[in-house]
Amino acid sequence: MSHLARLLLLALLALLAWVIPGAVQARRAPVQLVSASTSAAPNPVLKAFVEPGYDIGIRDQVGDLRGRTIAAGTYTVEVYDYSTIHNFELKGDGVDVETDEEWTGRATWTVTFRSGGEYEFECDPHHDFMYGEFRAGNVAPPPPPPGPPPPPRPAGGTLRATVFTVTARAPKPPLEVSSLAVSKVRGQIVVRMRVSKAASAQIRVLRKSRALASVRAALKTGSNVKRLRLPARARRGLHRVQVTISDAGKRQVFTRAIRL
Repeated sequence: MSHLARLLLLALLALLAWVIPGAVQARRAPVQLVSASTSAAPNPVLKAFVEPGYDIGIRDQVGDLRGRTIAAGTYTVEVYDYSTIHNFELKGDGVDVETDEEWTGRATWTVTFRSGGEYEFECDPHHDFMYGEFRAGNVAPPPPPPGPPPPPRPAGGTLRATVFTVTARAPKPPLEVSSLAVSKVRGQIVVRMRVSKAASAQIRVLRKSRALASVRAALKTGSNVKRLRLPARARRGLHRVQVTISDAGKRQVFTRAIRL
């Protein structure tokens, strides 16, 4: 072998001795795995109740769901059953849950309201006058929160202040209703109540979901007595008197059972 060939062979062996360990180490390098975790937002909560005084309802943060449309989706429903003669049933498109009539306590349900679905809550033994309805659909999201305040002025210089005098009006007190009572006197329904300020009222006599008689009346501050004449077609049995009181665009609905 010539001297030049020996030099080339030694150079090749030195190159292999430098490359091979690096390649083996690169192949043995550990692989790092990156894991990501997500947490689902909690479901909005609805609070439902049924009480011994023939009162039943379901509410969200805004108020009573009767006649409203809420956002479709999954909700947590907290049910408070205070009576052994009533129960609370929630049913509709894809939903059918209820408490037992003789049971009292708190129950928690997870339900999904479908867009376009119609839903009803009621007491089974008294479903002809203890009930309500609402819908689920696409509801506009709340407005975005206000932006951050402007940055403070830099120190130094001359600061001029302008003083404004603002006279704030005291908020109007809410309407309070008390001593609401319903009775039947000589073919008339008599409704007695006390209100904290003037308002308007609609009084209806209902048999199941059908109105037998209706009247609108103005209410004065203090005690009020309103009468509603029963029609000749009114049959004997259990009815309900619904009193809707309106004040400044807000409504309060009261229901009382009466036997004719």
